[in-house]
Amino acid sequence: MPPLLSQLFLKLNSSLKPLLKTLSWMILDLFYHLPPTLTISCLL
Repeated sequence: MPPLLSQLFLKLNSSLKPLLKTLSWMILDLFYHLPPTLTISCLL
């Protein structure tokens, strides 16, 4: 992998990680506030 490309990849990776973390927390939060029966039916 060329140095420039790897640098770009690292930059992208470091900016994506917090975003993914935030997104996963939002999903968890959403599931947490939904009634359990609804959550279970969505998962099945």
